[in-house]
Amino acid sequence: MNAYDLLSKITGHETDGSFGEPFIGLFTNVFKNENRENIEAVAFICALYISFFKEQFPLDKLRIFITNIKESYSLFYFDCKSYDTILGQLPEEPFKMCLIGRELRFKMSDVKKQDIYGALDFYTNQ
Repeated sequence: MNAYDLLSKITGHETDGSFGEPFIGLFTNVFKNENRENIEAVAFICALYISFFKEQFPLDKLRIFITNIKESYSLFYFDCKSYDTILGQLPEEPFKMCLIGRELRFKMSDVKKQDIYGALDFYTNQ
């Protein structure tokens, strides 16, 4: 099952094509040799983490997604240089990002650079 199908199964809704951005674009630029499915899986973990904190996405659903992704994908690791490269590509001012709320529906929310940093930390500590 790919990351999009897994997310649809967990939420009960089709995934919005913008879910996972800006992470998908950022990771694609930084990890040029990485498999696209792995990039999407990691991007979704980061986006769900922000959804958990900003929109009260259910923690149990986040854990289910992470467990399934870890079992299905070869995930990759960030180093300090990767963090700097990823964060250097983000705007300083808040921007709109597609998140999932408590009701498991997609919505646009304001996200700050520090939220992205928190998501990267969350992913690397899983």
